[in-house]
Amino acid sequence: MKKPEIEQDREANRDYYKQIAKKTEELLKAEQNFSSAILDTVGSLVTVLTSRGEIMRINQACRQVTGFVSEEVEGKFYWDVFIPAEEVELEKAFFEALQPEHFPLEFENQWVMKNGTVRDFLWSDTAMPGKDGAVQYLISSGVDITERKKTEETLREANEKLRALIHASPLAVISLDSAGRITSWSSASERIFGWTEKEVLGTFPPMIPEDQREAFETLRRDTFQGRSFTAMQTRYLKKDALPVDLSLSTAPLRNRGGLVQGIMLLAQDISEHKKAEEKIKYLSFHDKLTGLYNRAYFEEELKRLNTERQLPLSIIMGDVNGLKLVNDAFGHKEGDSLLKAIAAILKDSFRKEDIVSRWGGDEFAVLLPKTPYKVALKLVGRVKKACRNVDCTPIHLNIALGAATRESLSQEIEEVIKKAEAEMYFNKMLEAKGFRISTIASLLHTLGEKCFETEEHVWRMQKLAAEMGAALQLNDTQIDNLSLAVAMHDIGKITLPEKILLKPGHLTQQEWLNIKKHPERGYHIALSSLELAFLAPIILAHHERWDGKGYPQGLQGEEIPLLSRIIAVIDAYDVMTNEQIYKKAISSEEALAEIERCAGSQFDPKLAKIFINVVAGGGK
Repeated sequence: MKKPEIEQDREANRDYYKQIAKKTEELLKAEQNFSSAILDTVGSLVTVLTSRGEIMRINQACRQVTGFVSEEVEGKFYWDVFIPAEEVELEKAFFEALQPEHFPLEFENQWVMKNGTVRDFLWSDTAMPGKDGAVQYLISSGVDITERKKTEETLREANEKLRALIHASPLAVISLDSAGRITSWSSASERIFGWTEKEVLGTFPPMIPEDQREAFETLRRDTFQGRSFTAMQTRYLKKDALPVDLSLSTAPLRNRGGLVQGIMLLAQDISEHKKAEEKIKYLSFHDKLTGLYNRAYFEEELKRLNTERQLPLSIIMGDVNGLKLVNDAFGHKEGDSLLKAIAAILKDSFRKEDIVSRWGGDEFAVLLPKTPYKVALKLVGRVKKACRNVDCTPIHLNIALGAATRESLSQEIEEVIKKAEAEMYFNKMLEAKGFRISTIASLLHTLGEKCFETEEHVWRMQKLAAEMGAALQLNDTQIDNLSLAVAMHDIGKITLPEKILLKPGHLTQQEWLNIKKHPERGYHIALSSLELAFLAPIILAHHERWDGKGYPQGLQGEEIPLLSRIIAVIDAYDVMTNEQIYKKAISSEEALAEIERCAGSQFDPKLAKIFINVVAGGGK
């Protein structure tokens, strides 16, 4: 081939290859434009990065969301543009350790927008390897999840608040699945019932008693069918098998579609409320002091028993003897003890079906359904016998009782009560004298036990009183009264503490003031007994002085009762001539000299002179 032909061929080849290269370039450019068009039309953010982290390309969605244009970011490192400063080092470390096997990869992170705001994204990364198999490019497709994250955070916070509220609530909050198994168990549930959440999750409610399982299952089914129940009172069991009173509410738990997928139980521990309720109910129908039924309950029972089948209906009325005396002598605490002792006897003496009540004050009443009069009288006898058999101080237990019976509904119940009261008062009158005598003896015996010298002191004083009565030419009745007054003059000391009465040293001012109250207390004790009432003024005045400087009233001269003036002289002499806890005895002569010295000031001068003559041998 000639040289010019060869050159022509070569030129033709060059043109050919140029045309091919141009077509190839046009095809590549067309392909790139096509790819760009696709990338720019998708809604996701797309970035193309080199294996070193340099930005090669961002699509239209990425530019719109971030606010950057391609020229502002392409060629720059990805972390220098989009990543928050605190996350940069982590991103660099990721690209330094980049390996093909890490892909595909999904992750969440935050990007910084051009305006400085931060948004959350979910990314899917794909690696494009080169000829050597190493990662050459990284294509990331992302979705803006900022609003979703905010919603999730809001929901999370709401759930946390709800969880905190549930666990802080005093109500036991329990959820059950469709089969009735426990799916949640609040702190209050553990506190009220005793089981921990770990112990009960996935189990059927363990607090339901065996005898309530069927009722609870019915309640659960009804709730699962869409019904709600509120504030039902029930009693379940704790882990230790003790009962707990509850106010129970139930509600269905629905999913988004409105279908019931479980139920919620709310249980409030109302044990204390029930106890308070029972206490109020108890107090409204019971006497606080004795524990017996009160008059209100008695009257309610009268209405309930107003039927033919309760006949014969007997009523027993009772009146405690000596309550005022005990209150005056020993204080209301002892009086309360007396009432409680009587109440205990009444409670033990009657049958369970009988209504034993405190009618008021020192009175009691008993309702006996289906009880004839004769049986009622036997029960009265049982009470009286029980009183005699009780060793009770400071006085013997005694209650006057009367019974009456309603034989037909034509009888007015009020008339039956009045008849029982009339019989009670009649028996009280018959028993009164013997009771008062035994009470006086009991009081004197108690005083003797508190003041060990009292019996001897009274005996010596009564002997001197008899001699003084004869010297004053008193009649037998006056002498008897004087003797009784001598026995009872210090009865008020029965109310004083033994530590004062038996104190060997000097009394404090307060103790002395307490001692000086015994004439007034003795006065009230005497007034509480018909047999002793006439002695009350004498007992009250036995520490008065002729000159008016005594106590408690400051009476003077003949304002003081005669028997009180006589007791004053006799008492002083006996105290001086007999050894006391707080002083030694003096001779009779010394005591008489002291009485003579105090005549006209402490003692009635005429009585003092007569007493001195009586003791010294009479008539001198």
